[in-house]
Amino acid sequence: MSKQEQKKLILSISDPSMRTVLSEILGKTYDILEEGVQSSFDLCILDTEPQNKQSNEMVITAPLRVGGLLDQIHQFFTQQNVQKLKQDIPLGGFVFSPASRVLTHEKSTENVSLTEKEVDMMMYLHQHAGEIISRQELLENVWQYSADINTRTLETHIYRLRQKIMQISTESLLDTEDEGYVLRF
Repeated sequence: MSKQEQKKLILSISDPSMRTVLSEILGKTYDILEEGVQSSFDLCILDTEPQNKQSNEMVITAPLRVGGLLDQIHQFFTQQNVQKLKQDIPLGGFVFSPASRVLTHEKSTENVSLTEKEVDMMMYLHQHAGEIISRQELLENVWQYSADINTRTLETHIYRLRQKIMQISTESLLDTEDEGYVLRF
């Protein structure tokens, strides 16, 4: 799934032009639901502060920077995932602690610190453990890059993550396949 694991957004924006533009931009990455439709959603984006703000509501203010909004949305979902995954995650001979951003080798108890993007990438790969995840899918779902972006960001992060894993173990955790990357444990 390339649309952010089918995350569903509702745009409760009073300005029809802004709602249309945001719907077009965000619709490339997320499912945009019609306001008022009785359906479950992951995030509601509002342009006015509600009386009783819910945990899955985000208020935006003008002037609006679209890149900043995309970052806020990504951060919202990342924090949501971290809250779900506060407990340690066993990965074969490793223990992944997303909340503290640490990967520990069980036998030696040596650990390495991970960057925020490495945590995001590990969380995404863990959610799809054993599946080969394409380069494009990782770029779309971890970095929110569109298909037409040409970058070596992913390869650089994979290389650095592998270097960190090699500091604490000779065991392989992250493999490269012809079609993409897979977390094996």
